[in-house]
Amino acid sequence: MFTILLFMCVFASAASYMAAIYYKKETWIYVLKPGTMLLIIGIACMNLNGAGVFGILVVCGLLFSLAGDVFLMLPADRFLQGLITFFIAHVLYTAAFIFEWGDVESHSLIWVVLILIAFLFFRLLFKGVKEKGGTAMIAAVSLYITVITMMTGMSFISGQVLIIAAALFFYLSDAVLAWDRFRRSLKYRDYMVMSTYFLAQLLFAVSVYLFN
Repeated sequence: MFTILLFMCVFASAASYMAAIYYKKETWIYVLKPGTMLLIIGIACMNLNGAGVFGILVVCGLLFSLAGDVFLMLPADRFLQGLITFFIAHVLYTAAFIFEWGDVESHSLIWVVLILIAFLFFRLLFKGVKEKGGTAMIAAVSLYITVITMMTGMSFISGQVLIIAAALFFYLSDAVLAWDRFRRSLKYRDYMVMSTYFLAQLLFAVSVYLFN
């Protein structure tokens, strides 16, 4: 019953966050963005004992994502710090998938497709990345694209629709954010980024219940 209540609170908080963006309520944005993530983390923690190492790694990934959220919403530009914390989150998610399902070498066609998409996307972003932060930013973004590609590929190896959907929503969220920052400004960026992001993190949180 308490878990259902948490789900309702997550959806209410996420919807309120979107409304806060629309009405430009800065204080509520600062409260609801990390607040929604804390509720999502609460859902994962409700089954932490049953999920073992997988659950611990997923919750740690959610916590680093929360830290990344805080960096990205600060008034000063903390994009690089946010990138690093989200990088760690993806490493933790990937580690969770490898621990539970192993076999990184299977599904070779999926790996080829994902690597090709990553390469082409980075090529499209390259000029903007270089202009925004030079060599350091190029290295950071290329490493980030590598790790999120790895995380997404491992989600397919899991064979779990829930986890695959979570990874793809996260990939889409980050792709929209990167396109807006390094390629071209998008009018509805915040709505596209945060709706897919919250959904991805919620699905990751729910994935710990696969082990009941």
